[in-house]
Formats: sequence, structure tokens, C-alpha cells
Amino acid sequence: MANRKYQECKASVGDAISGAFGDLTTLAEECREVVDNVSGTPLENTARNQTMGETADTLEGLSEPDVDDDRLNAIMVTWMEIQPRNKRAPLSRSDRRDNAIAALDAALNALIEKKDALEEADKTDDNELVDVIDSLINDLEQIKGEAEGVEFPGMRG
Repeated sequence: MANRKYQECKASVGDAISGAFGDLTTLAEECREVVDNVSGTPLENTARNQTMGETADTLEGLSEPDVDDDRLNAIMVTWMEIQPRNKRAPLSRSDRRDNAIAALDAALNALIEKKDALEEADKTDDNELVDVIDSLINDLEQIKGEAEGVEFPGMRG
């Protein structure tokens, strides 16, 4: 396999999460389109189409968490994204999913660090922020786990 190209990306926690969800939504739409296009044909009952349907269902079922706290959006995160090997070869669906997961992972790690720092400082006035961060961490871990579990069979998988 050829060497992969990577690009460093940087965004706020909220923008990283929002961008990742945009990518996952696009993937869900593509998978749904594949399933809809073979509806009523002999390909409708193939294993590939069933897997694509399950992938679409899973990705469509994900809900983007709200990151409306300015203190969280002030946190900047950095992650590496896979880039196309050349201009004519687009990224596979699994590579695009992996890029979205990398952004979610970066946000998740930054939130864990922020929560740990707040708990170490033992600031009682930040208990509400710790609760908000804890809830967001739980949401992101669940979302990341579901996104990691989807499969993209066949062409451009």
C-alpha cells in the first residue's frame, strides 16, 4: 500500500465536532443513496446493500451534541487527517469516516484534559462546567464508538 498523506487540522472543540458531524452526515446520505438506487432491483437483497443500509441507519441515528459554552469553544484542538494520494483519487468512505473520528478524538481528548485540570484545581465555581464537560465526553464516546463500528463495503468503501 502506498504511503498516506496527512494534513494537520486545527479548530475549536465546537468546530471540530460540527465538522466531524458534517462529514458523518454526508457519508450517511451517500450510503442511503446507494441503498435507494438499488431498491426494486435484484441487487436490493445483496449483503453489500444490507450492510450499506445498516451503515446509513447508524450514521443517520447519530445526534450532534450542543457545544454552546464559550469556555469550551475557546479550547483549540489539533488532529491529522488523511489526504487523497492524488487529485483524481478521492478518499474512500472509510478514510473520510476515520477523518471525522480523528476530529472527534481530538475534541474528546481536549475535553478530558480540561475536566482533569478543573478537578485538580478543585474550583467549586466550575462544578457546572465539569458536569457539562462530563456529559459531552459521554456523548462523544458513544458517537465515536458507533461511527467506528460502521462498514463501507464495495467500491470506494
